[in-house]
Amino acid sequence: MDNRSEVAKQAADKIVRLPGIRQANVLATRTNAYVATVIDTSQGQLTREMEDQITQ
Repeated sequence: MDNRSEVAKQAADKIVRLPGIRQANVLATRTNAYVATVIDTSQGQLTREMEDQITQ
C-alpha cells in the first residue's frame, strides 16, 4: 500500500470516529484530499459543526 493510500485510510478511520458519522471514504492525491461521508442523524443533514470536525 502506498503512502497516500495509508494516509487516506487513517483519515477515514479518524473521521468515522466522529459523532454522527456512520461511514467515511477518503481519496488522497498529491495535493488534495476528497472526503465522502455517510451521516447518522435524524435530520439527515451535515451540520456546520460536523463539517468543521471533518476538515480538521
